[in-house]
Amino acid sequence: MTGDGEVFSNDAILALRIDVGLVTGTPEQICAADIDGNEAVEANDAVAILRHVVGLPVDKGGGALAGPAGLRIDGTPRRLDVGSVLVGLAIDAEVAGLDLDFEVEGATVSSVNLMAEDGLLVHRTESSRVTIAAAAARSLGTQTTRLELRLSDFDTSATLRVTGGKVFDTQGNQAPMESDTLEI
Repeated sequence: MTGDGEVFSNDAILALRIDVGLVTGTPEQICAADIDGNEAVEANDAVAILRHVVGLPVDKGGGALAGPAGLRIDGTPRRLDVGSVLVGLAIDAEVAGLDLDFEVEGATVSSVNLMAEDGLLVHRTESSRVTIAAAAARSLGTQTTRLELRLSDFDTSATLRVTGGKVFDTQGNQAPMESDTLEI
C-alpha cells in the first residue's frame, strides 16, 4: 500500500487512516487495502494486513458474528483536572477490529486510547463527531475491548451517542454496533 513493495504494519496504519477519512487513498492503495473485496477499506482489512505481517493465517471473512455489539461505560469516569474527565468505554465482545462512529454533547473529545498491548488505533474528531478505527493481529481482548476517552470542556455531564460502526473478529466476520446513548 505504501509503495515499497512489501507489507508492514505501516500499511495497516494507512488502511485505518483511509477508513476514518484522515487521508484519501489512491485507487491503487484502496485496491491493495481492500482484502475482503467489498470495495471499502475497513478495520477488518487492517486486521488481515497485521495478521499477514506477523505470519498468522489471513481469512477474507465476510460472515456475521452473533448479534450486534453494545458499547458501555466501563467503571466510574475519573476527573483529571478542572474541565477534564477520563472515561472508560467497553465493548463486550472479543474483537480484532473496530469501526465506531459517535457524537458527544456537553464535552470535547481531546484524546482516544485503545487499551490493548498490540493494537493500532486511528481516530478523527470533527466538532462533536468522532470516528475510530482499531485493529490488531489477534483479539484486542479476551471478553471485553476497552477504549479510553479524555474529555475536555466537561462540566457535570455529557452524552455519548453511538451513530454507527462494526466490530470484526480475527477472521473478518462482523457485527454491527448497537445505536446507543450513554450518559457520562
